Amino acid sequence: MTSIIHAPDFLTRVLGEAIAIGIAQMSTVELATCDHGVVAKVKRCIMERDTYPRRWGLGPKAMEKKKMIKDGKLGKHGEKIEGLTPKEWSKDYVDYTRDKVRGSLLHIATVG
Repeated sequence: MTSIIHAPDFLTRVLGEAIAIGIAQMSTVELATCDHGVVAKVKRCIMERDTYPRRWGLGPKAMEKKKMIKDGKLGKHGEKIEGLTPKEWSKDYVDYTRDKVRGSLLHIATVG
């Protein structure tokens, strides 16, 4: 089953519990081939707070980004700086809040 980009979706866990309702940012095919990125824009969280520990910003890309900000190779909010940001980072890293690209999707069931 392929997902519909920009359609409301239920985000669920493997056990079938509803986590949130969000807007899909990539298709199922894109999701299967990506290793990180934005899967959905959350519109309404259903799961209770503190069900899981907060782990945002601890992955390898986030740690690398934090180090580059500290070293002055990226701006204060992670924006690329001409002449300072490594070309490999500019080529490989996609900032879904700034760059105009399709994000990713965690699609389980289409709402509506």
